[in-house]
Amino acid sequence: MRKVLVVVRAISAVLAWSLFFFWWKKVLGSTDLNQRTVFYSLLAIGLTLLAAILYSIIWILHNQRVAKRGQRGSVSFYKTPLFQRDAIGREIVMMPQNADRYDRVIRVRSTEKTKEFLADTEHQAVSG
Repeated sequence: MRKVLVVVRAISAVLAWSLFFFWWKKVLGSTDLNQRTVFYSLLAIGLTLLAAILYSIIWILHNQRVAKRGQRGSVSFYKTPLFQRDAIGREIVMMPQNADRYDRVIRVRSTEKTKEFLADTEHQAVSG
C-alpha cells in the first residue's frame, strides 16, 4: 500500500508541474507580454519558493530544538474534559472502576441534580 501511495504522489506531482508549465507557456505565448511582466512574475515565484524553504527550515530547526530539550508532546491545545458535571449542570456520578469487570450494558439514571452511570446487572452477558 505504501508503494502505491508513493507512485500516486509522484504521478500527482508530475501532473501538477505539467499543468503549471502548460499555463506558463500560455502566458509567455501571449502577445502583450513584456520583459517587466516576466521579471516580476518570476520574482514573485522565486520569493514564494524562498519563503516556503525558509519557513520549512525554521520549523524543522524549532522541532529539533524542542526534541533536544525533551519537551515533545508536552504542549497540547486539547483540554481534557472535566467529568464532574454534564452540559446542563447536573453532577455526574460514575460507577466504581473494577479491572475484573466488563460491563456491556450501562444504565443512565438522571434526576434534577445528578446523572448516574450504573452497570445494568440484569442484562449482563455471562462470559466464561
